[in-house]
Amino acid sequence: MAEKDTFIQEVDEEYRRDRMMQAWQRYRVPMIAAVVILLASVAGYQVWQHYRSEKAEAAARAFVTAQSLGQEGKHVEAAQAFAGIAASGADGYALLAAFQQAGQLVRAKDITGAIAAYDAIAGNSAHANDFRDLARYYAALNGFDALSVEDLRRRLGSIPATSPWASNVRELLALTELKAGDRNQARKLLTELADDPNASPGARGRASELLAALGGPLNP
Repeated sequence: MAEKDTFIQEVDEEYRRDRMMQAWQRYRVPMIAAVVILLASVAGYQVWQHYRSEKAEAAARAFVTAQSLGQEGKHVEAAQAFAGIAASGADGYALLAAFQQAGQLVRAKDITGAIAAYDAIAGNSAHANDFRDLARYYAALNGFDALSVEDLRRRLGSIPATSPWASNVRELLALTELKAGDRNQARKLLTELADDPNASPGARGRASELLAALGGPLNP
């Protein structure tokens, strides 16, 4: 009986080996391909991580170099260097470099170029809305003397009241109305800003000072 059981066990094992060999013959190509794809994916991910790390390190070095140019008073060269970093799309550096580019152009007295740089940030849908609104505000702030009243109103009016920069925007809108010669409208906006408990303390304080210089709050 034991010999019979042993024979049956050997036959069963042989049958299973045959089935495994048949399965291997049938599926070895897709199985090998799957392993190769898996290994390639892992290797690709590691290469990508290494590439991103090297790219971030290169961007960091370039950023420091561009900052040094600005500190040396070479604002045009610094703006060009920051523009290169912004164009590279380096994670964590591209947006900051774009703002730095515009700021260096302001320092270089190239207001037209600075406005264009800020407009490029504002027009890039890849950036978060808060940063795009900040770029619109900076364009209006730095281009206040160069832009028309209509252009200033359009730029500032496109920034929502829920923006983190809303207080500063309202302050600049009041100054825009002063530029337009509408003293009463400027006082109205400043009065609203000075009385707004949700406005930043700095903006409220400046609004109160401007109101005092203009003759006080506008009575309803």
